[in-house]
Amino acid sequence: MPAPDPAAVDLLGLVAYGELLAFDRLAADARLAPDLRRRAALSELAAAGIAHYRWITDRIAALGATPEDAVAPYAEALEAYHDSTEPRDWLEAVTKAYVGDAITDDFLREIADGLDGPERRLVLDVLHDTRYAEFAAAEIRAGIAADPRVANRLSM
Repeated sequence: MPAPDPAAVDLLGLVAYGELLAFDRLAADARLAPDLRRRAALSELAAAGIAHYRWITDRIAALGATPEDAVAPYAEALEAYHDSTEPRDWLEAVTKAYVGDAITDDFLREIADGLDGPERRLVLDVLHDTRYAEFAAAEIRAGIAADPRVANRLSM
């Protein structure tokens, strides 16, 4: 078997760890939801993240690399980001997911252009479903409508 493309493995390692960490954080943040419907919605987003992690690590392994080695260089930086943006309540959790998903998706679209074949398709396949963005935007709008002062706290 030929040696794996180091650039593809590096990129997939970054995306994989981002998805694993998103799963961890979203699953925890779902507990901040004010009701079962909202908790389930954020839990669905978390479930999508762990599914994406599995798809990506399976591809890393198929390329002949070890998923743990591929994600290791990104763990500290991504953990530090999430630790520094820990939400205190439901609206902060939804806002963080909304903004984080948008930034991640824009980044992934750009870097997918530099990949070939199955790796490109895989990266594009893990882009977030727009229904989650619509859900988050509706939650943020409703929170601000209920208390306009929240807008300052949620602004980035």
